[in-house]
Amino acid sequence: MAKQPARHPDQTSKQRVVSAQWQGPLPPPDALAHFSEIIPNGAERIMRMVEEEQAHRISYEKAHLIAVSSDTRRGHYIGLAISISAIGSAVATATALRLARAFGTTPGFWLSLQATYDTEEILRDHGDAIAHIQPLAA
Repeated sequence: MAKQPARHPDQTSKQRVVSAQWQGPLPPPDALAHFSEIIPNGAERIMRMVEEEQAHRISYEKAHLIAVSSDTRRGHYIGLAISISAIGSAVATATALRLARAFGTTPGFWLSLQATYDTEEILRDHGDAIAHIQPLAA
């Protein structure tokens, strides 16, 4: 075990710990100046980083708003088309072709939707009479 030098009562050691905090993307001006002393062009690099981050956030939020708006508009159009077909207007083949083209689906989708609606309407109105029909013997 190595011997440690003896300390005289008048010798003391002191340590000083300095901590700094700030809110927001930029440090205060005096701290920013210290960065330039430590790193070449430190303040300029930090400013560029903050500006690029802000531009990125703005473009991201803009893209998000465009996507949400597009999805909402598409939902309104599809809802309108479904409402029109559900009101009871028969979807003819020509209409199914137009709807399929407009919404990127197939004509069969719209014709099936109309057939399902018509079937449910008839069962609701005439279900009891249909239930009494006896199947033909095979």
